[in-house]
Amino acid sequence: MLHFAKFTRQLSVLLVLIKAILGMFITNDVALLTMVPLTLLVAKKASFDPLNWIVVKTIAANIGSSLTPFGNPQNLYLFNFYKIPIATFLTVTLGFVSLGLTLVFIYVVSIKNHKIDPPQSIYHFRWRAKIIIFIFVFIANLLAIIRLSPFLLPPCSLGYFSYFLS
Repeated sequence: MLHFAKFTRQLSVLLVLIKAILGMFITNDVALLTMVPLTLLVAKKASFDPLNWIVVKTIAANIGSSLTPFGNPQNLYLFNFYKIPIATFLTVTLGFVSLGLTLVFIYVVSIKNHKIDPPQSIYHFRWRAKIIIFIFVFIANLLAIIRLSPFLLPPCSLGYFSYFLS
């Protein structure tokens, strides 16, 4: 991630965008649980104080999660209880989310900018086949939630698939 950003502002925009998008597809809590440790690690390698960025990313995750029915439990309840079509749901929430994320990005741009030293080591990612299967099962479940697929894959299917890829 540090290879894509030369300044803290670029890194912040990238991390805020990732967290907002994650919040749209997984709950904002899970987005925070996965991204705060990553933010701390990146801040340590890039030598900057992460507190301001964590607060901004928390706001971005909460705003991003309000766009989709599966972004937070309240949306999922409203979506299912009132049988709201996905297009209607997205139309209603898009304006608020756009405004909120615009304000977050204005704030990010206003924060003091520092140059980031390039990292000394590169992490090589493994388990690509497992990740592809996890993404497939995740997308299948999302399609079932928004009523575009007739089946919901149980969470144990993730373990089943990953067992055979070990």
